[in-house]
Parts: sequence; C-alpha cells; structure tokens
Amino acid sequence: MQTKSGPSGKPGETMLRQPLFSPRSRRQRRGSALALILFLSIVILSLGAFAVNLAQLQLVRTELQVASDASARAANRLFANTRDLAQAQTRAQSVANENRVNGRTLVLRPSDFELGTSTRNNLNQRYQYTPGGAHPNSIQLRTEMSAGSPTGPVRLFLPGFLGMNTANANMVARSTQVELDIALVIDRSGSMAFRADQVASLPGGWTGGAPLPNGFQFGHPAPNPSRWRDTVAGVQVFLNELNLTAQLEHVTLVTYSNGATIDRVPTPNYADVMSSLNVYTNSFQSGHTNIGGGLRAAGSALVHANARPWAVKVIVLMTDGIENTGPNSVNEARRLAADGIMIFTVTFAREANQTRMRQVAGAGGGNHYHANDAASLSRVFRDIARKMPTLVTR
Repeated sequence: MQTKSGPSGKPGETMLRQPLFSPRSRRQRRGSALALILFLSIVILSLGAFAVNLAQLQLVRTELQVASDASARAANRLFANTRDLAQAQTRAQSVANENRVNGRTLVLRPSDFELGTSTRNNLNQRYQYTPGGAHPNSIQLRTEMSAGSPTGPVRLFLPGFLGMNTANANMVARSTQVELDIALVIDRSGSMAFRADQVASLPGGWTGGAPLPNGFQFGHPAPNPSRWRDTVAGVQVFLNELNLTAQLEHVTLVTYSNGATIDRVPTPNYADVMSSLNVYTNSFQSGHTNIGGGLRAAGSALVHANARPWAVKVIVLMTDGIENTGPNSVNEARRLAADGIMIFTVTFAREANQTRMRQVAGAGGGNHYHANDAASLSRVFRDIARKMPTLVTR
C-alpha cells in the first residue's frame, strides 16, 4: 500500500480534502438571496400598487369627464330655455347625481360654473371661448376632487404607497349652443284656409262660402282665423325666440302645396322671412300636400351659397294634413339625415297625419310635436326654438 505524501512531502502524512464551500459561506449566500428576494418582492409589490393606483386614477378621470360633460350639457340646455343660471346649476347637479365618480356623487358649487360666449368663423376652426358676453351661449363647468372640494379627494385603492392615501383630479367641460342654419318648411295647401277646429273638406263645385268664411275664394287674402294665419303667428314666435339667443341663426323659408318653393335662401334677416309668408297671406291659393317635395327643396336650400358649411343643419316641417302628392316624405327624411340634417315635425289640426310625421321626425333624428289650436301651435314653435342642438366644445 502506497502512502501519499502530505503537504510537507513527508511520507505517511495523509492530505485532507478541504470543502469547496464552508457551512458559513452557504449561510451567507442564503442570507444574500433572501435579501435580494425580499428587495425584489418589495419592488414588484410597489410597482403593482403603482399600476393599480394609476389605473384607478385613469378610470376616475374618465368618470369625471363623463359626469362633467353630461352636467354641462344639461345645464346649458336648461339655461338656453330659461336664462336662469340657478335652475341650470340645479339641473347639472341632478345629472351629476346620476353619474357617480369613484363610487361617490360629484358635488357641484355655484362657483364651478361660468357663463361665456363661444364663436367660430368656419368649419375647420375650433370654437373660441370668451368669458361673459351680452348674450352668453356657453356654460363652462370646472369640476374638482381634492381635499378642498366638497366632493373630497380620490381615495386610492391601495393607500400608503409612497406615503399617499389620496389623490386629486379635476376637469373642465364646456357646452355651447351651436350655430344653426334652419329651414322652415311650411304647408300652404288649400286646407290651410280652414280653421283649426274645422274638417278640411270641400264639396264638389265649391267656389266659396261655407265651410270657409262667406265670400272667400282662393286668390283672396287668407281667412282670419285660419290655419295659415295661425301658422304665420307661430313662425313669428319661433323667430322671436331665435332673436334672444347669443348665436346668429340663419333661416331659410320653403313652402309647399302641389310643388315646393324656396321662398327665402338662408338669411339672418328674419323680417325677410315674414315678408315672404305675407305674400301668401295676401293671396292664398289652393293646392295639394307635397311634403316630400318640401323636404327635398329644404335640403337644396341648406346647401345654397348663402348657407354656412360649418353650421348645423335643421329642418322644422309643419303640416296640417295628409301627404297626397310628390316623393315619399319618409324616404326624403332618411336621405337628408344621411347628410347630417336633423328634422323636427309639427302637425296642426286634428286631421293631420301624426303617425306619418312621427316617422319623418324619427328618420330625421328629431322630434314630433302636435297642436290642435293657435295657442298650442305657438307654444310648439317656441319649444322647438328653445331645444335646438347643443354641443360639448371642450
């Protein structure tokens, strides 16, 4: 048996094999690994908490924007109708109650609202907002979630990260009554010579007298009272309401019976519109009810050279009867709606085809209104003027 020499080289001395890692070095490595794992865990948890809180804040900002836009739009619609800012603020709060932010109700203060005037000169230009103005057409709403606001700050889902338990959020929304080019499309068929409470039917061979006023013949001034004169009075109410708004609406007039006539291209001079109506008042003619033709002519008028390409296009169609000639009015309404034109319809007198006019309004993205007498017809025209479209412009 051969004995290996030890480190000294002396025979018989056994060489002891040293371990590569001692127990102490293993414990040191385990401790370092645990420290690294702990550090990385803290980093990962911190990043996770940051991501969760960031996602929450993004959601809160989205909810705050939705609530602010909806509240500003509701406030401006009511203000346009009433010119009462306090009522508009109450309405805005009611809408805010329906659009909770971070699970809480957004509390609006009177100081959060500002009246102003927004204008633009062409379709490609943004609305330019100026606080105040003689006839304000915009409401600006500043909403806030902070320690100094009645709503309070945003409570973070994972508080304590970087020493933060809450965060702030704020938003600005602005709603503007938009500029409009409006086409009034008015029925001047023979039945408009009757009173609203009469049934419009003419006996064979009729030349004048009952059921119309004695002595009336077509071509004479329209009877008083008559559906036509009631309508002219309602249009005057409509134009008076437009005169109260901040923006300058342009109005075009289309009338129809057997055919349709563009009596007045878009104009800011409302007296010209009334003057054109008075031409028919002074010499009222008979004719059928070509509603589809009236809509088609209105569509042409709204793209006239006088029309403003950046303005919102609206048609207000009035009829007292039943469509009995010309193109299909519902199809015409669909075509106009595809071009971005909104249609409101008004039926006057009990025999008017309300079902058909509801279909026309539905196809045109607007509303249908009905009136049985002169007073309610004027109210309808007033209501329509006050409910013209609004736009969130910021």
